Parts: sequence; C-alpha cells; structure tokens
Amino acid sequence: MDKQRLKNAEDDKRSDQIPFTDTSMSIEVDAFKLYTLELYYLVREEIKAACYHTSMPDITRDNEHRYFKVKDDLLHDKIFEVSVRLSDNYVQCNCKFFFQRGYLCKHAFAALHQCGVKQIPREFVKPRWTKNALKRHSFLGSSQVDALFEKRDKKKLKRTRAWFEFHNCMNHAEEDEEKLDSVITGLQTIASSITKDSDNNMDQGNAERVDKFIGPIPDTEISVQIPHVSRNKGSGSRIKSSREIAIEAGKRRTCSRCKLAAGHNARSCPLNKECT
Repeated sequence: MDKQRLKNAEDDKRSDQIPFTDTSMSIEVDAFKLYTLELYYLVREEIKAACYHTSMPDITRDNEHRYFKVKDDLLHDKIFEVSVRLSDNYVQCNCKFFFQRGYLCKHAFAALHQCGVKQIPREFVKPRWTKNALKRHSFLGSSQVDALFEKRDKKKLKRTRAWFEFHNCMNHAEEDEEKLDSVITGLQTIASSITKDSDNNMDQGNAERVDKFIGPIPDTEISVQIPHVSRNKGSGSRIKSSREIAIEAGKRRTCSRCKLAAGHNARSCPLNKECT
C-alpha cells in the first residue's frame, strides 16, 4: 500500500511538471495542458512528425472547408487527404488514426497548423485521456459529445448517468447517518415529483398500459380471408416442340393403303370408297 501511495504521489508530481517543448507550435502547449503526461508524449511525437516529416503538395478550399494532400515521409511518401471545416476547425483524415488511437494524427496536426489553429478541437479530446478526467468527467462520457449522439442514445446515456450519480452519492455518504438521511430525503422528494402525474392515471386498464410498450390495439377485429389456392408446380400443360410432335406422330399406327396415321386402318380407309 505504501509503495502504491508513493507511486501515485510521484505520478501527480510529474504531471504538474512542464516538459520542454520540441516544436514552436502553440498546439503542443495546449496538448500538455489537456492530456496526461504519458499521452502527451505520444501526441508530441505526432506534432513533431507534422513539422519535420510532412509536406503539402496540393491545397484547395471552398466556402466551408480547406482540403490538403499531405505527403508522409515516414510512410514512403504516401499521400493522405485531410479536410478542415473553417467554422469550428473540425478535421478529418482518411488514415482513420483518431478512431484507432483516440488522438489526432500528424496529418491532422499539419493541416491545423496550416490553418493557424492554436488549440486542439475539443471534440477530438477524449475525456479519459485528460488530466482532470475524475473531476470533470465520468466514465460515461463528456457533455460535449452529447451533440453527436442520436435521440435514442441520449436517453440511454442520461439513464446511465442517473444510475452513476446515485451510486456516486452513496459512495460519498459511506457510513455517515446524516448523509444517508439527506440522500433518502432527496430521493423521496424526487420520487414524489415524478410519480405525481402517474398517480392520476392509476385507473388505466392493462390494455392501455401495454400500449406503451407494444403499441395501440386496433379497435375493430381484423378478419383474415382464406387465400386462393395457387399452384406452384406449373399449369399441367405445355407447348410441345415440332420435334416432339413428329416423334409422337411417328409412333402411331399407319394405314397400309394410304400410309397415313389418321387413326384408321385399311378397311375404313377413305381410298376404299373412292375405289368403289
């Protein structure tokens, strides 16, 4: 325990120290103010690579964005496409480094430096990597990221935060009886305000309560008619080819007098009548 306590104290002391910056970019100082010391060293390597190992052969822009083609010397002069939105400095790079590591890549830092940005856009700062993660954020995420969530995800996030705040209050109360009483009183007050409207609707039937989960029940009964029987094995008849017709005609018995397969024999042949 003493060893762990001394190590934590040493880490806190090291986090307050300001290391020497390797570049003249103001964004590097901002990175140190935001990130923990360990992650700052990783971000600093990306900033250094943005200064010394990248170049921009092509730069274009429109009314809302600036587009850069960044050549990376460390990756055999591979070209990466970076865009920066001018309104809020939102940067995107096709290397997808941020989604893999959680901090910006050297191509993004090079593009931000070219645009004169002196601070890292806060939507690209993960709360878990910041120095004050325990003071300002919980493990549930930052309030700045809420705008990126859909409506359904926001409800789920708020529900989880409510559980987190409740457990956090219980952890702070510990075994103090007065604090536990204040927690109980607060919960009762919140419960009374929440259930005030629901008490007026206690006479609802089971069907109406189920409607909230599975949807309303139709008023009229829907009768399903018996469908017509359909055949999926064919109609039973098909068009015969000329070859098949000829083969079937060749199998019939022919008349010995007229040599025709007309379904008669020599006795009933029409030629007999002609002869008579």
